Parts: sequence; structure tokens; C-alpha cells
Amino acid sequence: MAQDLVQFLTETAHETAARAQGASATTRGEMIREVEELMALRTRLLARLTDSDHANQLQLPLEIKAAA
Repeated sequence: MAQDLVQFLTETAHETAARAQGASATTRGEMIREVEELMALRTRLLARLTDSDHANQLQLPLEIKAAA
């Protein structure tokens, strides 16, 4: 489900950026800010997912790490 949200944010940002190219200067500026916000949300979500993945990994006991 989280990966779906990442994909949605990415696709929406790309679509908005593409539409911004044909917009007036004022509208283009607003659309670019929206793209930046979408990408910031995407970045924060990916960071949380990465942190969550690291937290969910089992830690090996020290003696097994040393043997590896």
C-alpha cells in the first residue's frame, strides 16, 4: 500500500511538471511548487519506509556476526 502511494506521488508530480510546461508563467510557478511539495512528500515517505525496513530487520547475535 505504501509503494502505491509512492508511485501515485511520483506519477502525479511528473504529470504536473509536464502540464506546467505549457502553462502561463504565474501558473507554471504554482505548478512547480506543487511538484516540489509532491516530491518532498515522496521523499519523506521513502525515508520512513527505509527506516521501518531497517527497524524490522532481525539483529544477529554478536557471536554469529563475528563468525560471519
